[in-house]
Amino acid sequence: MKKFLMKLILFVSVTFLTYPLLIFIWFQYINSYFGLSAFWPVNHFTYTMQEILQKKPIDKVDYLVIGSSHAYCSFDPKIFEENHLNIHIMGSSAQKPTITQYLIHDYLKKIKPDFVIYEVYPGPLINKGLEAIIDFSFNYHFPKISDNIQLFFEFPEVRVLNGLIYRVFADFLGKDLKA
Repeated sequence: MKKFLMKLILFVSVTFLTYPLLIFIWFQYINSYFGLSAFWPVNHFTYTMQEILQKKPIDKVDYLVIGSSHAYCSFDPKIFEENHLNIHIMGSSAQKPTITQYLIHDYLKKIKPDFVIYEVYPGPLINKGLEAIIDFSFNYHFPKISDNIQLFFEFPEVRVLNGLIYRVFADFLGKDLKA
């Protein structure tokens, strides 16, 4: 029995060390080489994050709109601009309240809007929203590793875990997904 337990401990230790490395290698190199897609590398959230990062810093934001794709598609920035109002939209497909919480925590201090419009659509509240969570886990740069762990415990799914593992390695090495 003692021999079995020692082998089990060795196996678990090796697995915990090699699995994250294999996940990173798979998604960074092998997956794209074979043209496979086990995640959603370019999705609404990805576009939203790219827009956030590419937008020039705004001195004054009157309205920050955040929520699901209804927020992303329903608010026309041109109408606000015609009325001399600046609007910043951070809605994404099937955005769960958890994702909204992360975005607000990270960007509210940077953007400093006068008003926040939180568009709530019941769809993401009643379904799992795994597509959005998986996309978020692969593409969001978490400020703390503890946030990765917290997100996994809220959504304990292997694809979320793989995305979070990949994101930790990619952030540490300064790499990004190959779409």
